[in-house]
Amino acid sequence: MTTHADIARHLDLSKRAVPDLLKKLGLPSRGADIDQARTAYIQHLRKIAAGHQSASGMDLTQERAKLAAIQREKTEIEVERLRNTLVPVDEVQTAAFNAGRQIRSAWEN
Repeated sequence: MTTHADIARHLDLSKRAVPDLLKKLGLPSRGADIDQARTAYIQHLRKIAAGHQSASGMDLTQERAKLAAIQREKTEIEVERLRNTLVPVDEVQTAAFNAGRQIRSAWEN
């Protein structure tokens, strides 16, 4: 049976880092095969090097796609504002308040 110490020596890691790494790689914490751990670790490092994943395990491709969608939405809003198809909320609120005040004044007279 392969121990955490064996995997740590094989991958040049500390014994304390091995359980977290195995969990991150989706391998069993107990009884993990050393060859399986090495292969999964190399694939993990390749993803990081290629920019597809961060060291924390975050999928950078997915995060970039989310950011691009948010930036696209922001740009669309800015374009609509420039085309005067959007009106800022505070302007609408002020206009509605003023209209209500004028109506109230007309009723009072």
